[in-house]
Amino acid sequence: RDIDIDVDIIGDPVANPGTYNGGGDLVDIRFCLGGRVKAYGTDNKMPVVMIHCSMNLVVEDGGAERLGSELTIGDGLGNGYFCIERGMNLNNIVRNNRANQTRNLYTTSGGLVGIWPYGVPTNTKIEGNYSQNSKLSGMSTHEAGYNQVFSSNVIDGAKSMGINLRAKAGKILNNIIRRCNGSAV
Repeated sequence: RDIDIDVDIIGDPVANPGTYNGGGDLVDIRFCLGGRVKAYGTDNKMPVVMIHCSMNLVVEDGGAERLGSELTIGDGLGNGYFCIERGMNLNNIVRNNRANQTRNLYTTSGGLVGIWPYGVPTNTKIEGNYSQNSKLSGMSTHEAGYNQVFSSNVIDGAKSMGINLRAKAGKILNNIIRRCNGSAV
């Protein structure tokens, strides 16, 4: 069924230490067949939007600030993503979102977790987003994924790469990438 979610969530690492240090995702969508999500999250260590096994979902006009820890790469950044896809997802769109000081604005899950319970994210369009001062890459996939298309995004500042595309058959089109400590792509 279609869903329509519009939510603002402000984390408080002092008042809610369990959530900040490994609690649940802020918006967790499972087995959804279409709809729209607009979500904003701040000051949390977990993803704002987690999508499992859904199709024709649009995540748009949302954002995130200060997600993940301030630790260096490899020291437990946490899951400070704006949007993460896990398992088989089909034809989803992530567009017109803003992220400042997050681990990644968009990613797919890695390893066996990335294909749980089956399949990988397929045909996702990541377009028109703005990532600023990311704590890792502006946007990234793990090996889980097929045909993710990154287009017309702006990445302004990243501790690592601008876009880290590791999934198969992906495309990177017409993005603006600047001020990365690593390569742009």
